[in-house]
Amino acid sequence: MSFDLPENPSLETFVSFMLEQRLADVHTCLPGKILKYDKATQKADVELLLQRKYLGDETKAIKLPPLSNVPVWHPRVKDVIVHMPVKVDDVVTVFFYERSVDRWLSQGGSVDPGDVRKHALSDAVAFPG
Repeated sequence: MSFDLPENPSLETFVSFMLEQRLADVHTCLPGKILKYDKATQKADVELLLQRKYLGDETKAIKLPPLSNVPVWHPRVKDVIVHMPVKVDDVVTVFFYERSVDRWLSQGGSVDPGDVRKHALSDAVAFPG
């Protein structure tokens, strides 16, 4: 999928290659579409609407897998929530947390993430709109 490193690359070429390879797996924010929504748990299955491109193969795009059990967050403060009636095919903005949020979602408060993953597809949250 990615381009091959030339034989005897310069330090600059090597560092650029390694950075591009690492950045290919850093997810920050993508548009998505609701495939399934559970109002009781406020979780959804989401299809990501932008495909992945790889350095050195700009002609080919790869569809990312659907995400399951993504928390759908609505605007809220301590005592007030603005709940939007999310439906299948609605567009959402999917954000990917900087660190693993499994422990935080289950325990709340300030927690050790317990995992070293960063910006992973599994650490997504969807915002309607």
